Amino acid sequence: MFLALLLPGLNPIGWILAIPPTIIFIAVSGVWQARWAYFDRRFRFYSVVRCVGFVLPVMALVVLPFLGVEPTRPINKQKPASSKTGAYRTYVLANSGGWTVEIQDQTGKTLHDEHTDFVPHLNVYWIWGPNDRFWLYNSDDGRVHCWYSKPDGAWQHVLWGYGHTKETNLDLGSPPESLYPDYERRSNNATELSDERESE
Repeated sequence: MFLALLLPGLNPIGWILAIPPTIIFIAVSGVWQARWAYFDRRFRFYSVVRCVGFVLPVMALVVLPFLGVEPTRPINKQKPASSKTGAYRTYVLANSGGWTVEIQDQTGKTLHDEHTDFVPHLNVYWIWGPNDRFWLYNSDDGRVHCWYSKPDGAWQHVLWGYGHTKETNLDLGSPPESLYPDYERRSNNATELSDERESE
């Protein structure tokens, strides 16, 4: 958890946001090590076992993400995000200087890898929509971006609009309402109408 400090490129806001999970981790780790020390005094573990027991929380923190074990993520922040057809998947990652959007096919081959200028310590939300179009909402400026595959197979990135307002002349449809964070979503009735239009 405290490794989240490194994600925003040592941005001060990232440090502030990482404080609560860091405190929780330290508390849980402290309780674990106190209990482990108690059992160690009682059962006299071997040195190797004693060492492993003390560092187990840190080992779990480092290893579990590589095993794909992580807390449940909201639908508009899936890693990776899979298209509705299952043909594509996208990784949206925060790097120093901006967010990276990487689109792969189902075999893992990278089809599009773009380093954006979205500020990395602010929230972005993403989701696949109908017709294998990938949508991203930047909460910093309210812009909505769309990635779609052209006839030649190349992927094109366009600025769709702001919030729910379309600005582009391209016929890309509208982003799914589930792209937006809760505070930006329309009412349930509007959402149902939007979903009906998308499915047509």
